[in-house]
This record gives sequence, C-alpha cells and structure tokens, in this order.
Amino acid sequence: MDYIQLKIEKDDSMTKYITIVRKFDHSLSAGTIQQRINENDFVMGYDLERNDVSEDSDGNEADGKKIFRDMLEELRQAGARISLYQDGDMLSMEFLDYRLKIPDEIWRQVKRDIYREIEDFSGERQRICRGRLRRFIMNSIEFGQKCIPYNRKYRDIFGYVPCRGDYSCSQDEYFQALLKAIETKRELSTIVHKKNRDYQDPHKRY
Repeated sequence: MDYIQLKIEKDDSMTKYITIVRKFDHSLSAGTIQQRINENDFVMGYDLERNDVSEDSDGNEADGKKIFRDMLEELRQAGARISLYQDGDMLSMEFLDYRLKIPDEIWRQVKRDIYREIEDFSGERQRICRGRLRRFIMNSIEFGQKCIPYNRKYRDIFGYVPCRGDYSCSQDEYFQALLKAIETKRELSTIVHKKNRDYQDPHKRY
C-alpha cells in the first residue's frame, strides 16, 4: 500500500487549512482536524493505490490522486507548512509528484524489485536503507519505463513478464539480456544467472 499521511504545522491560519482539508475529506470534522493539528498528529492519509474518481472543486469528475495533489497545493498556497510521510519516513513533494506520474503497472514492478533487493536484510538495515531506496525507486522507475515495451514482447513469447530482481546482474546487463532473449527466443535464465529461490514467486504474472 502507498499510504501517504499529512501533517500541518500549527499557526494562526488553521481555519483556512481546515476548510481546505474538509473539501477533500468530508468525513473529517473541523474539530478533529483542529485537534490533530494542535497535537502535531497526522491530519489525514490517502492511499495512492486507490482508483477512485471524485468531484473536484468545480464539480467535475477527476482522478482522486489528482484531487489529493491539488489539495496539498492549495494548502501550500494558503501558507500552510505541510509535511508528508510514508511508512514513518518524511516524503518530499518532488518524490510524490514523480510517483503520481508513473503508471501503476510500472510502479508495481518497481516495488517487486525493491522487495527482492532487501528481503534478506535485517529490520535495522532495512530502516537505514529507506533513504537510499527513495533514490533507487526513482532510478528503477526510469528503468521500468525503458523496459516495459520489451517486457511485453517477452511475455508474448514466453507467457510471463520477467523481473530484474530475479537475476544477478546490473540494470544494463539485464536490459541487454532482455533484448537478446527476445531476438533469440531464449529465456533470460539461459543468458544471465537467475537467483536461487526456494519458494514459488507469488508475484510472477502469467
């Protein structure tokens, strides 16, 4: 789940911020929002994996993620000092904007790659690596966009979409191997070394 949580710093313009938030989420009372701001608590959260359609401020249908992003911008324009968090870590607006531009298909592939990269880490190492993973995600997204047309060609030949995290190679080595696999109609595992795994991959798409 890509659950983004919002904090708003307390100041003298809270009434404006409360109005903006309630336009987005009518289920939150003004009192609840005020209390959360006063206590420096998360005011609200939004799951980016939701595929909801809502009404924007003009009454037109719009993607829920876009409305959420517009609400954040309206808060900033009103002078609010906001902070975004995901899994307890602060998230930059730059990263959020980058994430919102990415098709869900690529994002799911990127997350699978990340989980494979860190699955053997201890809890503490995973925590330390989170900052680095943000940069890794942005790099992986760009790589995923580059690979997606070739992944589809590979799927048409072999019946599934390959995952770079399954192979012991760099991104460049994987991409060259992917091209060669399509050209020669040989599975990737015959071209680059595949990691040994003792379990059936639940995420492999057939």
